[in-house]
Amino acid sequence: RSSDLKKLRQLREKKQAFQEGMWNVNTIAMGGLGEDPELQVDTRISDEEDEEIRKPEEVSDGSEQDRFELIWNALKMPESQRLDMAIKYSTLDKRGHLSQALCLWEACVDAIAKREAVIAELEA
Repeated sequence: RSSDLKKLRQLREKKQAFQEGMWNVNTIAMGGLGEDPELQVDTRISDEEDEEIRKPEEVSDGSEQDRFELIWNALKMPESQRLDMAIKYSTLDKRGHLSQALCLWEACVDAIAKREAVIAELEA
């Protein structure tokens, strides 16, 4: 844990390094403006883990794409954000987390809908 914090601190320093007259490309390349750089984690997986990932997962309430569509429509996400999300969750290091991510996004949609209902009730 402390080694991760040390690595993150070093990455931040590299990202925030200032040299007069030079633009530090790392401000964009290492996570973008206003974001911490991501720690590089060893994403190599064993053959057993690979087999586990390749097993089809049970998906409740339709396919993953259908679930994404419902989330995107409920949150009124613009096409650019939809594309970013689709790309993010189709990468090798995120594919094992897709089912969990969908559940969390669906929980967010539910929470936002409840919040909006309470606000509407208060305004009435």
